[in-house]
Amino acid sequence: MVLMAGPCVIESEENLFKIARSLEDYRDDKRFDFYFKASFDKANRTSLESYRGPGLEEGLRLLQKVKDDFGYQIVTDVHESYQIKPVAEVADILQIPAFLCRQTDLLVAAAKTDRIVNINYGLMESLYRGSETTWMMSVLTLRMLAKMVTLEVSSKNISGPITIAQYAGKSAQVGLTSFLLFLAIVSVSLGVLNLLPIPILDGGHLLYYSIEAVTRKPVSEKVMIWGQQLGILLLFLLMSLAVYNDLGRLLN
Repeated sequence: MVLMAGPCVIESEENLFKIARSLEDYRDDKRFDFYFKASFDKANRTSLESYRGPGLEEGLRLLQKVKDDFGYQIVTDVHESYQIKPVAEVADILQIPAFLCRQTDLLVAAAKTDRIVNINYGLMESLYRGSETTWMMSVLTLRMLAKMVTLEVSSKNISGPITIAQYAGKSAQVGLTSFLLFLAIVSVSLGVLNLLPIPILDGGHLLYYSIEAVTRKPVSEKVMIWGQQLGILLLFLLMSLAVYNDLGRLLN
């Protein structure tokens, strides 16, 4: 698990080193990939009279000293393109603040370094990117299903509860973020499958409603019972195949 901790802004050398000493246990804890986080300049203050930090040169000197004395990996914010090169010589992660997440020149300059770039997003940008990723995963799920039907992709790619549990455990070992991402991917995939036009699923109900809207009369009870039996059979076959693939992977 990645853990970032430290003062919001460098207030003084004494305060910085006091906080750095208090975090040594996290550096030595093998459960964490620990980074010391502190900003040399907080450029998003609401008042011109607010303290912003020691500035680029002095701030990097202090962060380098923390890195040398405590062996910490360093993460700090960058706000302008000219800061990228000197900051990359000290910091292991370059962090882009949320209010600068769409500044092209800044992002390109950071990407050209050999450092990790951590981009923070604002609320609206996060909602947009989350929706975009959800749509992409939904389309990918449908494409994979279509390729399985046309035999372009092996049905061995279908996984059941055993494989899902195994990967859930592995993602949890990596960290909370990876675990939540895995849960999100599984949730999106199950949501897409639930909307397939198969009787007994929600997609099957939507299919019946669509037929009723077109024909102006409800689907007959006989057809609904037949469809329900067909849906149960299809789901049983799908789950059997998934469990079979799980057992095959487990035994091999």
